[in-house]
Amino acid sequence: MRVDFTDATPDVIPASVFGIDNHVLTIPPHTENAMTEMSCVVDQELNVFAVLGHMHKHGVHLDISRGAVAGAETLYDEAWNFDTQPVTPLSVKVHVNDRLFLRCLHSNTTDMPIPYGESSDTEMCAMIMYYAPANPVHSCTQR
Repeated sequence: MRVDFTDATPDVIPASVFGIDNHVLTIPPHTENAMTEMSCVVDQELNVFAVLGHMHKHGVHLDISRGAVAGAETLYDEAWNFDTQPVTPLSVKVHVNDRLFLRCLHSNTTDMPIPYGESSDTEMCAMIMYYAPANPVHSCTQR
């Protein structure tokens, strides 16, 4: 038997998530590119290393930006694919009092409005930002 000694592994830095979730949405019938948006002010420093956008089957596109108005400084901008839903690496520092904007585009070809909901046949507009080091969980939800 051979035993090799190595240096100890580096300290693990715990990570956490900051969620942004817009519950106030209804996609009108026969509408393409219906936009929903929300904003919130961040109450802590976030060293973001990845993001996960989330919508359902009627989602088309989502983006997150910061500044005085939506789109002032785009942090993430992606066409939505319900079948892949990737966690995307992103290295950005979000500061206390930064205003973040989440915008989603949806298309509804049905005869009925599509409300917010947990089912894949309803809709969502949400973003998770993974950051480290961890702080108590915080989030922004528009209800």
